Amino acid sequence: MQLIVLGMQNSGTTTVTRILNMMGVYYGPEGMRVSEMLRDPVGNWERKDLRELSENVLSAVDARWDKIADFDLQKLPKVAKDQFMKKVTNLVLELDVNKPWVINEPCMCLLFPLLRPLLETPICILVNRSPVHIAQELRDFHGFPIKFSMALWEKYTISALSASAGLPRIFVSFEEIVKNPVNAIEQLNKYLCECDVQGLRLPHEREIRDLVQKNLNNSEDPDRLDHSFFNICQKRLLETIEKKQFDQLDPHPSLSVEAIETLFQFEDKANFEEAYKKKCVEFTEQTEVLDAKERENRSFKSKIDEKDAIIQGNNRDLMDVQNALKDARNEVVHLKKEKGREVEELKKQGEKLREDICEREESLKIMKNSLIQYELDLHEAKNELQSTHERMEMFSRDVDLLQTEIQKYKRIQREAETTIKSREKYLKTLESSLEHEKYSVYKLTRWLEKLGSDFKVFKQSKRWTIGHGVVRMLEMALMRKKVPIAMDHIGGILLQFGDWKSSGSKKKAGAQKKKPGLKISVP
Repeated sequence: MQLIVLGMQNSGTTTVTRILNMMGVYYGPEGMRVSEMLRDPVGNWERKDLRELSENVLSAVDARWDKIADFDLQKLPKVAKDQFMKKVTNLVLELDVNKPWVINEPCMCLLFPLLRPLLETPICILVNRSPVHIAQELRDFHGFPIKFSMALWEKYTISALSASAGLPRIFVSFEEIVKNPVNAIEQLNKYLCECDVQGLRLPHEREIRDLVQKNLNNSEDPDRLDHSFFNICQKRLLETIEKKQFDQLDPHPSLSVEAIETLFQFEDKANFEEAYKKKCVEFTEQTEVLDAKERENRSFKSKIDEKDAIIQGNNRDLMDVQNALKDARNEVVHLKKEKGREVEELKKQGEKLREDICEREESLKIMKNSLIQYELDLHEAKNELQSTHERMEMFSRDVDLLQTEIQKYKRIQREAETTIKSREKYLKTLESSLEHEKYSVYKLTRWLEKLGSDFKVFKQSKRWTIGHGVVRMLEMALMRKKVPIAMDHIGGILLQFGDWKSSGSKKKAGAQKKKPGLKISVP
């Protein structure tokens, strides 16, 4: 047997899967579970490989477990579907070696139609828990609004019911497991045995209570939870499941309009916030680039200052050489006047000094060329700095435009929320008026039916038969034509009412066949 646990996040599927594992149902090898989560006292009993496959399918249609307003398996690309079917087929073959086995993945409520054709003897175990309690936990952990979480519960529950239609199904109440765990698990074992699941054992009572004790701190009496968060369709769905009136469930129920609007509104808001965060990240990255450029410019300026200091030092050396050359020339003139006999020697010294001067002049020329090159580099650095400042101004203008656009989107969002509220109020008024008119038609119909019944009894009475016969005989004796009387008019009107009622019943039956999910009850 192949056991599929269906239920949305925080509905108690982990606890039910652990109980089945304790009863001897195969789950998988060690290390296959998703990483433990601190918020789940029982631990996480969902498989890594199945979680990855589910996330890949949802991602292929731009969805997540909490982003399913427009989710439709018909939109799944063929490549993604083929990959999923190939991998999940291998998974089912691997699990079939250890029957009976169980899998638990909340997203299977949405994806079970893909898995169902691969199963031979599936049994669906649908876990039910107070949706308000689920919504409160999602609000505390993910920050979801209660109304949005209720819409998610309705979507997951309806999808699970529709996907499992026609298969053996076992409905398990999480609240019953918490209140009376031993009896609840005995009932579950009984249902599984009736479905011919072999190799099961009842866990020891101490094991059961130790497991359930971990959930007591996180569970709450559903009767004390606020039911004002339910819409009409959600109340009916929950009441049908809690009363176990499964024969009244539509095989393919439809999602309520209010839930659809809530899912789309939340996703639009989430998409807007993600876009805003992305813009903020881009702005931060651009700011960091500008800061890096500015630091680079400061570093380059520091190098230019160092080069300027070197050039100034070379200039001082050049001035010292020129002064020394001047002093040498003065000394040569003085020596020519005073010491003629040392002219030759002085000439040699003069030649040597000229060579030194040439070398110095050559060095001076090289230094001047270096100075010119440094000045060109400085000019380029200044131009680059100016260009950087211009880009910073351009980025600042882009940021201002982005902030203006964000304000515009926020204003549009507020106007949209106001319009939605007014339309919801008008819709409630129309619904109230429709119910009143239905009730009036119902009373009028009952009165006419009563009148028809009384008219039929009166017409069949002996008094009317005898009296009418006597009057007719007198008319025939007096040779008068038969004239329609009040009773004939009343009978004609009642006959028209019967025809109208029959045609209305046929139209109503035809409308119910076209829309099996729509049911109107007259009080």
